[in-house]
Amino acid sequence: MDDVKNILIIFASVAAVVGVAAAVQLLTSSLTKPLLPLPPSPKGRLPVLGHALAVGASPHITFTEWSKQLGPIFSIQLVSRNWIVLNSAKVVRDLVDLRGSNYSDRHNNPLTDIISRNGEMYGFAKHGDYLRMWRRLTNNTISKSKLQANYNHVFDCESRELLAGLLKNGARHDGVDMDDVTYVYTINVILLILYNRRCATSSDPLFQLIHSINNEFVALSSDMILDSFPILISLFADKKHRAIVLQDSLILYVGNLVEEVRQKLANGEQIPCVAAEFLKMQEKEGITDMAVIQTCGGFTLAGTDTSAYLLMNSSIILANHPEIQDRVHDELLATVGPDRLPEYSDAEKTPYVEAFLLEMLRFRPPRFFGIPHSNVKDDIYEGYRIPAGSSIVLNMHALHFDPVLFPNPERFEPERWLSEDGKSCDSSKHHWAFGAGRRICPGQFVVEQSLLTTLARLIWAFKIEFALSPQGTPVPVPVTRPDRSTTKPDHFRLRFVPRRENIKDVVGLCMASATLLKEIIYPAYRTALVGAVNLTGDNYATCYDRYQVNDRGREADVEEIQRLSTLWKGRHADKNTLQNSLLPDFKPA
Repeated sequence: MDDVKNILIIFASVAAVVGVAAAVQLLTSSLTKPLLPLPPSPKGRLPVLGHALAVGASPHITFTEWSKQLGPIFSIQLVSRNWIVLNSAKVVRDLVDLRGSNYSDRHNNPLTDIISRNGEMYGFAKHGDYLRMWRRLTNNTISKSKLQANYNHVFDCESRELLAGLLKNGARHDGVDMDDVTYVYTINVILLILYNRRCATSSDPLFQLIHSINNEFVALSSDMILDSFPILISLFADKKHRAIVLQDSLILYVGNLVEEVRQKLANGEQIPCVAAEFLKMQEKEGITDMAVIQTCGGFTLAGTDTSAYLLMNSSIILANHPEIQDRVHDELLATVGPDRLPEYSDAEKTPYVEAFLLEMLRFRPPRFFGIPHSNVKDDIYEGYRIPAGSSIVLNMHALHFDPVLFPNPERFEPERWLSEDGKSCDSSKHHWAFGAGRRICPGQFVVEQSLLTTLARLIWAFKIEFALSPQGTPVPVPVTRPDRSTTKPDHFRLRFVPRRENIKDVVGLCMASATLLKEIIYPAYRTALVGAVNLTGDNYATCYDRYQVNDRGREADVEEIQRLSTLWKGRHADKNTLQNSLLPDFKPA
């Protein structure tokens, strides 16, 4: 009986809301006589609901089809919201890029307002001084040049960790779980850059907490029902409660990580991470503790999944296209040779690797449209009126699958990004995977450097193949379909088979160094060790000196450091001794 009452209450509430909205709409239309029309709208608009029932389960694909009929800019009504959908490079440039000051606001969403504490999280901040301050600070902290200067060791060392793990398990017949493999790498990259922390494995409680929070964030932030019906938030108590729990969990774990950094700074330690940079700016910029927590938390939410989806989809593409995989490998081998790992600095000499990543960002971006922009003031474009407060949507599906810009857009073709001579990438071509204008993703260079480094090393070291069934037959993994708003693949497994006999030697030597630094040497002795060790070309010791090392209670003295330093020096160290003593489960080829 109570259930029946609740259902009746909900229906009555919805009816009341619809009635009020209809009255407001009629009153507004009677009082305003716009001189110019809105951009054209598709057929099928219903009273009050507008086009809410017509967008379907794959709005980006529906929008692309409508753009073929209506043109590169059109409008739809989603209950009380006016959406302006942008579907061409020219319109995006004209409005979002060239009129960026007007198109850098955010509209209100009842769930993301809770998650972001009403825009205290940078990605959801409203237009104004707060947004401008954080855009300036993040540009000064994680710009392309700052990443290379301050955090190159993170991408270097974590990609080596990834390779070492795949050397142990990747060639198994049943392959490896790509969800675990990918997220351990991407979460550690983000944790190290933001807080100078890492998780050893996917069973680490911090890893599991971050992974679950990210999954919940994706689910809640993709809710189009409440985005279209914000007034109904009180009827969705469960989702509202989940958003509150998500924000509380975020404050708890990010707050603890930020506090750890603060204490180390107070103790005089030099902590190379973004949180430390923000804390140092607090007094000068007037930044609250909560603002630091929210901004760092937002970066964790955004950066982890973005990189993970791209790395997983790249692996699927490579397994499905061995000819592309072989071309990338041949370019890498011709550039760096068989005896060292590719470095990020090699990117300029390996244009096909860069073209592969650019095509990946076009073909399967993490999302086919991101968080909508909003315009601060009324605007006029091409004879159309764009009312202030409209939701401005960049439809990446239409942009990335435009047959004029990208012939045969349904095909994965890295060659489309190369210059005519094939020696570089064509700078005149663009993708919008990170957005546009003043709301462009501040972490784009983190994703690019991470993926360029890791993909190059994976393809240099391994053949990426489908896992095998118990009968020994390949288990194909289909390319992720583009009909979902996010491009996270379904659960899958792949094999990583070493390409050459020396792969274990090249990766194994550096992992012996890494294991020693992370697990054996007391933090107090790391500085002395770094000063003593000289590994030509690849300064692994310096890399891992920047990591937060957990003391496992092992004793180390100066004599032991000197002995190990002597053993390490140069590339002619006794690899078998290193591997047998530090990695007992690792056998050289």
